[in-house]
Formats: sequence, structure tokens, C-alpha cells
Amino acid sequence: MSKLGIIVTRASAGLQELYSRNREGWEKYSASDIRTRLGAIKGFSEGTGIVTFMRFVQPGAAFTVCKSIPGRGGDFTSATLFVPSGCDVTGRRLAGIIAALEDCIRAPYLDTASLEELFARDYPDKPFPSPILSAGTSSACRYYGDGTGHTLEELLDEPFQREYERFAGVFLIDKSSGLEASPSLADLTRKPLESMKGKVRISYRDFKVIDSATRGSLDGFRLFLNGVEVPAGSSATVPEQSAANVVVRVSCPGYLTYEKGRRISRPMEVMLVRREEPSRQSEAPKVQDRPSLTGLLLGRRALPFLSAFAGLVLGFFIGMWVYKPHDAAGQENPPVEEEGLVTGQPADSAALDSLAVEAAGVLPEEVVSEPSRPATRPAGRPRPGRADGRKPSSTVPPQETVQAPPQQETTED
Repeated sequence: MSKLGIIVTRASAGLQELYSRNREGWEKYSASDIRTRLGAIKGFSEGTGIVTFMRFVQPGAAFTVCKSIPGRGGDFTSATLFVPSGCDVTGRRLAGIIAALEDCIRAPYLDTASLEELFARDYPDKPFPSPILSAGTSSACRYYGDGTGHTLEELLDEPFQREYERFAGVFLIDKSSGLEASPSLADLTRKPLESMKGKVRISYRDFKVIDSATRGSLDGFRLFLNGVEVPAGSSATVPEQSAANVVVRVSCPGYLTYEKGRRISRPMEVMLVRREEPSRQSEAPKVQDRPSLTGLLLGRRALPFLSAFAGLVLGFFIGMWVYKPHDAAGQENPPVEEEGLVTGQPADSAALDSLAVEAAGVLPEEVVSEPSRPATRPAGRPRPGRADGRKPSSTVPPQETVQAPPQQETTED
């Protein structure tokens, strides 16, 4: 729900506030600058009529009803009616309130009790308000009443006209009041009224575009509504039934394009992301594709798998080298054949000596003088087997003792 606001002032040796109600949000507004603009209305300073100055500010529309103070050239009493842009109030109701304010400033005293009752009422909110802002420096005028084609009620029923945005304000003058606007003011009397019934106006100024990193405002952006560009300083009109989901697209050099369907609100803030940054609000989440075999083999994610595979291959070859038999010098031992036995282990030295003696038929001196001893198997080496399944003998078989022939002595002659 919304409420209408009011402030009653007197401009005489400064600006004096006499009464105010529901002024929240309108604190920055002042009627002091109207004094210079009233000089363009002929007959006003004589106190013969009342004029209404209409302007548009951020919260909505302000209608200042002015009456001069007789004998005080340039001084006046004013009552300003504040109408929020989202307030759903009819032109007929506004015209009745302005008529009551005219009676208020004409009276010799201020009837605050009637003002309290008048501004205590609540009004419903519009689903999609269509405000405008006064952006120009010069003023305009618009007559109503006899011969103008429009009544004050009709003008107030459609106050947010795009034509009004080009001016600092518009004087609404009753044709029968005897007041006349200076030729320096643009006359908008014959301009047709744009009906906003069932429509929503969206202005370029409604959008605030900011940098996602610095949070600073961006200028020079392009605005598109439902695919139609809205030039800077202008506005567009969309049907009210589609205002709940208007496709807004904003582009700016050096930034990712923002495009999203959204409900119309004011102000509408859009955050743009620089092209070198990953998108956070304007890009849809990407669907990850299933990894291919080539991607697994060559991609960055394949490095752990390739490292593990290389480790397995290297470990295999190292294991083969460690478990392969080698001699003390690191050379590979050839297989030894003994009584049908083929093995890669070196034979016992004592057994080899016995075999050599048997082959020669002669025992060496060590064998003659000492009995044969069983060959000792080196520690850590497996006992060689035989082809017939029996264990080989570890002792030298007994041999016959052979006496060496006596040597003859030789004498010298």
C-alpha cells in the first residue's frame, strides 16, 4: 500500500515550511526553485489565479499548486502533492485533491485537520509502475479546460508522458483562469496523450549496470528489451501481461553480454563480468562431456595414470634383473650339466674336483695324504638335484692308493 505526501510552504524572505505529511522519500525535493520559473506565467504575480507546476523525480510525480501573495512581488504560497510512481490512484482522485489544496492556500488560515484526513488514506500499489524523470532545463506548459480537448482529470490520469521527460517541468494552466504562458515555454496542449493502460514503460535510466569486480557503475552500455534496442535516454513500452518476464540484454565493450528474462522492477541492477574473468551470472552452467580415450591418454588428468603405469613397467624389469642369477662379477652364470642335471646354480668346488680326478684317473697330492671330505654346500644356495630324483653324493668315492715309483739317484762322475 502507498500513501500520498504533502508539504505546504511559504516563499517570503526565504522558504518556510508550514505543514508536511508522508514526506518520507521526498526529503530532497524543494519548491524554492519555482520562483524564477513563475515569472513566465503572465498575470500570476497579480494574484488573479492559481497554477500547478508538474515535475518528475525519482520517487514519482510532484504537483506544486502555487498562489501569489498580493503586494509581495515574487512571493507565493504553495502546496506540493507527492504521488509515488507505484501508487495506483486515479486522475479523478488526484484532481479532487488538487482542488482541495487550492482552497487550502486561498484560505486566510491553514486547516491542518482537513489535510490530516485527506492524506491518511492508503492506496494500492501498481504491479508495474511506469515512472519518468524530468531531465531538461527549460519548462513547458499545457492548458486544460475550455477548447483544449482535455480536462485536468484526464491529464492527471496519464501523468507519466514520455513527452514530459524533455523538460524540467510542465505548467498545467486552466484556460479559464486568465493566466497565460510566455511564448518562451513549449506549448504541449495539442500533443496527444499516450495511454498506459495495460502497458509498462521501461526507461534506459531504470537500469544500473555495474562491474562485477570493482562494483563501479558502467556507462555506454547498450540495452535491448525483447530484442528491441532502447537508445540511451529513451524508453520502451511493453504489454503489462509480458512485464513479468521481459528478456533483458545488456552489452558493453570488454564485458560478457548479459541476457536474462526477468520481472520489471525499479531500479533494475545488472552486473557485467569482464571477458577475462569466468562468468558467474550471465553464462549458463556448462555440461561436461564424457572423457574420450585420447583425452585420458593425453589430457592433464591422465598424468597420474601414466605415472602409475610407468612405475609398474619399471618395477617389472627391475624385478627380472634382481631375480636373474649372476656371478660375483655380475655376469650371468651359464647352466651346468651334471649327471642329467641342468641348473643355473654354480656347482660345489669339491664335487668339481672329484669329477676332475675321476676323469684323469689320478688323485692329487692332497687326496693321497688326506681322506676325502664331504663337499660343503655354500650357504644360501639350493642343493642341486639329480635327474633320477636321488640326491647327489656329497663325498668323493674311495680310490685305491697308488705308490709313487722310487726315484733313482744320480751321481756325478
